[in-house]
Amino acid sequence: MVHSPNNQTLINLKKLPEARQYFVAFSGGMDSTALLHVLSNSPYKSKLVAIHVNHNINDNAKLWQQHCHAFCHDRGIKFITESVTPHSLSENDLRSARLNVFDQHLKPDDCLLTGHHQSDQAETILFRLIRGTGLLGMTAIEPLSKQFKYRVYRPLLSTSKNDIQQYISSHCLSYVNDPSNDNDQYSRNFIRNQMVPIINQYQSDGIQQICLTANNLKQSLALLSDLVGKTNPIKVQAHTKPNQLATFIYHWLHNLGLRSPSHKRLLQFSADSMQSSHDKQTELITDGYKLQCWKKQIYALKLITPPSTKELRLQLTTNKPIELPYMTGQLIMTGNHSASFNATIKFCQTSEVILLKGHKHRQKIKKLFQSHAIPPWERLVIPYLYIDNELMAVGSYFVSQKFNLLLDELNTEYEWLSPQFLL
Repeated sequence: MVHSPNNQTLINLKKLPEARQYFVAFSGGMDSTALLHVLSNSPYKSKLVAIHVNHNINDNAKLWQQHCHAFCHDRGIKFITESVTPHSLSENDLRSARLNVFDQHLKPDDCLLTGHHQSDQAETILFRLIRGTGLLGMTAIEPLSKQFKYRVYRPLLSTSKNDIQQYISSHCLSYVNDPSNDNDQYSRNFIRNQMVPIINQYQSDGIQQICLTANNLKQSLALLSDLVGKTNPIKVQAHTKPNQLATFIYHWLHNLGLRSPSHKRLLQFSADSMQSSHDKQTELITDGYKLQCWKKQIYALKLITPPSTKELRLQLTTNKPIELPYMTGQLIMTGNHSASFNATIKFCQTSEVILLKGHKHRQKIKKLFQSHAIPPWERLVIPYLYIDNELMAVGSYFVSQKFNLLLDELNTEYEWLSPQFLL
């Protein structure tokens, strides 16, 4: 452990995650300077890299870059700097520009270390509280998280601003003071400069108590996540009100690692799902996936585009799997004897009929889908196999009597491996 002057722990090095290299996001400010200095005097120095992003939005940006380079040079720390031009001066665009730089340099087994501390945690909680947030938002910044392909660790997250200031003073470290931090037009600056001092004046440990609240909520969230689970699909009947179902879906999607739609859309989808009949479908398409309610169950599904081609001609040969286009799965005919057919594949032929083994009359595919409860999203991509213009199989759900006899004679088996729909 590395201690601050008042003998409180500044960083617990034992909690540092294993990594190939540790990249410190080094702005030159007080927090990242303290973090980098601590690590430069630790056993991890040989794996240490300081990475500085010059946003080119301040007249002193070049001087700050030179200061950071000199700080690292004097201590034998590897230094990387990149110059960027953000789309705008908004906090989001500045952050995106930094993340793009980090993504270029860090590998999957690297770890990015940032100087976020206890006050940053409290400011984030206050910021989200003012904007309106739920339980997930109130848990604020995680000590360890995943960003793109690499991990991000925040070793100072439980450390007070006062301890960092004392550490800087005791080691006589110089650092960059960015005047934009005094601009209260930025939301976080207003919270930091106007609200936090009032909280500290009212209660000396107010910031610490706000962070304690976040930790308490995090424990409640962990319990809720366990209760919600990851089972896909979920049952609509388990919920009595649309708002309750919408909240459940929100946390369920979080457990599945999916970004939730807006509360308004989720609430409408929940209400529609609860009001719909057993056979009616309700769906919500969002970022890269869709929610679909069918038979009073809600599924989180991949977005699979229905095939656009009318038919596909192919050679169906024993022990030679065929990968179908449009992510519609794979056809396999296995057996000990060589056999080959000139075949045609079609899609969405629900008006077709087929004579199944053991039946006297042909049956409509649409009726078979309904009686066997084939999900509607699967019906769109099931391949219809034709040989000599005669329907032989619909996926491997329904195989004609004639094709069954042919397969038996050849001692072969036919199978359609469907794509993975559930997330």
